[in-house]
Amino acid sequence: MGSNTDQPVSTRKYLVFSALLIAVAVLTAYQIARRTAYDVHPDEYIHVDAFCYFENHFWPPDLNSDELIYSSYGWSRVYDQEMVYLVYGQFAKLARSIIDSRPWLVLRQATGDNPAPFLEGTYFTRCQQRAPALAQGYRLLNVLLYLITLSVLFYMGQKHPWPLLIALLMICVPQVTYLFAYANSDAWGLSMSIFLFLFVLRQGDRLFNSWLNMVGLAGLTAMVLLSKETAWLSLPFTYLLVGWIFIEFIKDQHSLHFGRLVGLLTVLILTTFLIILPSNIVYPLT
Repeated sequence: MGSNTDQPVSTRKYLVFSALLIAVAVLTAYQIARRTAYDVHPDEYIHVDAFCYFENHFWPPDLNSDELIYSSYGWSRVYDQEMVYLVYGQFAKLARSIIDSRPWLVLRQATGDNPAPFLEGTYFTRCQQRAPALAQGYRLLNVLLYLITLSVLFYMGQKHPWPLLIALLMICVPQVTYLFAYANSDAWGLSMSIFLFLFVLRQGDRLFNSWLNMVGLAGLTAMVLLSKETAWLSLPFTYLLVGWIFIEFIKDQHSLHFGRLVGLLTVLILTTFLIILPSNIVYPLT
């Protein structure tokens, strides 16, 4: 009849709708990051110290190092073998000169004081005495990660319902926006879990068609394993989908050479192992 209720939403309307939702969510996270004082968020001072340590180092220190800040439980995030600290630390090291030279990029502290520049000095001076200023840059990286995550989800949501559902759920749950608004490692773990799931969903029945897909799957799996342990809970659900795709792949490939199949699985396992080897195996054994 004359009803339009079953017609799909146009691409243009979808993009406008997505952009508005992303803008509201990301600006909310940005305002939280900009307006809240340092260390009013859970364990932020411990996270900032870990980010800053890896802004100056590539390898964790010996156990019980005197140059770290420890929590009331006597532990430092530097020892958690989470990739985000190294990634954010090194990225901040490259970007700090740009951020400090452009006032509109520098997030003001809630007190109204301008953050001190990242000048020369000892590790203790840079990381511990200037932590409130440094935290602003690390917060900004999480806000940027939030923007990237939502953009990828809505982009894939045009063709798949699951990414769109995840994106809407992230926006509707205030705790998620808050998670991306201060310096922490939880936001990274959530995003890596989502990226792994989206990679598998996007490849679909093509997942086992190439060696490169196995490398991509291994790399994202390793990023989840190198995230906070709570992110590991996503792996069984994602790999259930991988298993389903694998079963369908075997059914459709009646003439698949056994050696190629073993090779694909070997690449997946070996690449994952090699990526997590330094921080999760070599370092704990030192």
